[in-house]
Amino acid sequence: MNAGIYNEDDPVTWANDRLDHYLHKYAKRMNESDLGKIHSLQAKLKHHIFVIAAVGLASSGKTAVLNAIHGRKNWRTSPLKGTTVSLNYADTDLDSPKVQIKLIDTPGLHEVEGESRAQIAINAAYEADLILFITSKDLTRYELEMIAQLHHAHKPILLIFNKADLYPPSDRKLIHEALQNPELQVLISPDEIIFTSAEPLPRRVRVEYNNANAIQESWEYPPHDVQALKQKLLDLLNQDGKALLAINTMRSLLEIHRNFVQAQLDQLDQFLPDRTFASGIFVIKAISVLLLPFPILDFLGSTLVDSILISAANIFLDYGHILPSLSLSVINSIVLANIDNSYAQIAWIAISTSMSIHWLREDLPKAYPLKQIIKKVKANSTANSILHRLKT
Repeated sequence: MNAGIYNEDDPVTWANDRLDHYLHKYAKRMNESDLGKIHSLQAKLKHHIFVIAAVGLASSGKTAVLNAIHGRKNWRTSPLKGTTVSLNYADTDLDSPKVQIKLIDTPGLHEVEGESRAQIAINAAYEADLILFITSKDLTRYELEMIAQLHHAHKPILLIFNKADLYPPSDRKLIHEALQNPELQVLISPDEIIFTSAEPLPRRVRVEYNNANAIQESWEYPPHDVQALKQKLLDLLNQDGKALLAINTMRSLLEIHRNFVQAQLDQLDQFLPDRTFASGIFVIKAISVLLLPFPILDFLGSTLVDSILISAANIFLDYGHILPSLSLSVINSIVLANIDNSYAQIAWIAISTSMSIHWLREDLPKAYPLKQIIKKVKANSTANSILHRLKT
């Protein structure tokens, strides 16, 4: 399979080919930490492990929802805030033949003096393939901002309104309509808002005996109700699970690549700081402009120097994505060739050299363009797919 062409029939294999291609090209120059991350991604793809993280404010019922999905009480729940203080993991089975499922329970967001635990939750959400954003009342401004932040990170999100048993059916309908406001609809469709009762409150029951001569009261614990959520997850996994795995793998690879390129640029700076590099290029181009009498020669000379600059960066960084920078080089040379005054030409060289080096640095991390990949995945998905809500 060509690692550069997205394969909608088997996105997981395609993503794995991209990882193999990346390792073949860069492995000898990568540190152990980044190599370990790529090997973890390969293992995740090999076993089709789909990670679902529950995120939300403290006491929204994240732990209870995951316990109900799993079918047994893996983790302790409490009406007190801050019960979950670290990440908890569990494997589960939703009868999906295409993926294995790993659930992650996270600490509550926005707790008083709980910033570090909230950051743990956010980091876990960034690594997950799907996010269950749990709430149990009207969304706060903070919750909306968090959903927007996760959406910006290319994360698919289901909004779970838990503790629905506290509201009569008529109120649930009004709540669902209120959650479909224009601000939220951009991020989550109405079909991705699901009501659950993961841990319903007990109800007092009166039992009368012998014609009401004896009355006994007891507490009845209703069963949890997460069937709509489980069915939604099953449908989503069977339809888009592999595509979401591929997208999240590419998102993770992009982060690894950015760190790798930055490390390479830092290494380059140790030997050739920007100021020294820019000064050398400026002197060479200025001399060539003064010595070459014709505009066409100015154009060719400037393009040659810029091409050498780009090629040097390409060789040093083993970088194969040079077309955008090369296009800037040609545009720069055209402008230079149309300036008649030598002093104006030298001034333009000073400005454009600095800009070219800056743009070259900005262009380097884009060798694995995530947005283009998401567009291809979305183009091959059905109209009701959650993939259509991913940011591009």
